[in-house]
Amino acid sequence: MTLNVDNLHYDEIDSQPQNIDWSEGYGETWEYTEAVICSDCDHPILDDDDHADTCPNDGNAAELGAEGPMMSYWYPLVSDVAKDATLIADLPLCLIHFEDGRQGLALTGGGMDLSWEIVEAYIRLGCYPPVHFCRLPAMAGKADTPDNLAIVTACERSLDAASKRITSTANALAVLRANLKNERFNG
Repeated sequence: MTLNVDNLHYDEIDSQPQNIDWSEGYGETWEYTEAVICSDCDHPILDDDDHADTCPNDGNAAELGAEGPMMSYWYPLVSDVAKDATLIADLPLCLIHFEDGRQGLALTGGGMDLSWEIVEAYIRLGCYPPVHFCRLPAMAGKADTPDNLAIVTACERSLDAASKRITSTANALAVLRANLKNERFNG
């Protein structure tokens, strides 16, 4: 799958990581949806039982188990676009659903900076990535593949949108300041 960054939405660019203790509330206040890749047929699946009917090897791969969130934080998805965990099955992330309607992403593994993977997950789910993750680390083995270049482009677009909003806000404050000064002397 080649990443397409032309029709994404900007709702997520201000999202910030949220701390959480995953050892509490599972099934009561939050749940997760995690797709995995079947090692027998490379197909993303959500449920081992349903996959056995379509897998050429009856879906008997030992590595099918989803593990859920592992790190003590999650990344909000504030938009209401349809979320499909199979779109990120090969990434170390799962979808999180809270009882109060919030939704987001959570890492299913760790050990290094996974900003590239987090940004790619946002893109696959139809979102420009949060500015928070746009300082992508230079990593050994990262080349100028179409997907890596698309990830950089998506980050540039998030930063551009945030920059334009900040400039617009600064300009509005300058106008307000001028109007306040004029009101003070005209009142």
